[in-house]
Amino acid sequence: MFFCTVVVFLPTLSQQQPAQPELTWSEHIRYGIPGNTDRILDKQYFIIGYKDEWKIPEWVLYSVTKQELRDTTPRLRNFKPDPQLPPAIGAQPSDYKKSGYDQGHMAPATDFKRSKEAMATTFLLSNVAPQTDKLNERIWNKLEGQVRSKVKKSGKAWIVTGNVFLDDNWKPVPPEKFIGMDNVAVPDYCFKVILTEQVGGIHEILNTILTFFTTTKERLEARQ
Repeated sequence: MFFCTVVVFLPTLSQQQPAQPELTWSEHIRYGIPGNTDRILDKQYFIIGYKDEWKIPEWVLYSVTKQELRDTTPRLRNFKPDPQLPPAIGAQPSDYKKSGYDQGHMAPATDFKRSKEAMATTFLLSNVAPQTDKLNERIWNKLEGQVRSKVKKSGKAWIVTGNVFLDDNWKPVPPEKFIGMDNVAVPDYCFKVILTEQVGGIHEILNTILTFFTTTKERLEARQ
C-alpha cells in the first residue's frame, strides 16, 4: 500500500482555507479548497484549480460515495480541449501526440461511471497532466484502485489530486520540461490526498504526509 494515515477530528479539517466566493456551494467544497490558483473551474462533478502558465491543473477536488462508484457507464477514450478555457491557455490533444507522455487523469474516469456526461467531463484536457506510461498505467492506476477500495469501505470521501514542481530540496521551482506546440508543462511530481468520512464525527486523512509520484522517472519518492 502507498498510504500514510493520520486520524483527526472534523473541526481540525474545517480550518482549511474557505472556498472562493465565486464558487457555488457544493458537497465537493464542504471543507474548502486546497488553495488559490489562477482560475477555478467548476465542472459540476469535480472542481479544478487550473494553472494558466502550466496548461495543466494545479489540483482537482471532488467528493465521491460508494454508491456512485457502483455505476457502469462504459469508458470513453476521447480527450477534448476544455471549452471553458481560452485557447491561449488550454492544451490540445495534439500536444500529447508522439510526446512520450500519456494523458494522465487527475479525476479518474473510473470514479465517474454514474453517467455519460460525468465520464466525458473527466476527458477534458483541463483534468489532465503529462505522465509517463509506466506511471499512468501501473503505479497511478494501482493507487486509484486503492482509493476506490477505501471509498467503498468507508462510504464517502473527498479526494484532492494535483501536480507540483520541486527541486532536489523540495522547494517550488518553475517548470523545466514542456510538450507540444502549446508548451504544456510536465510536472515533476503528482500527489493525492484522501479524506474518508467515518462514523462518529471522526475522519481519516490518507497521504497527509504527502507521497509524490514522479512523472519523469519510474521510481517512487516519499517526503517525510
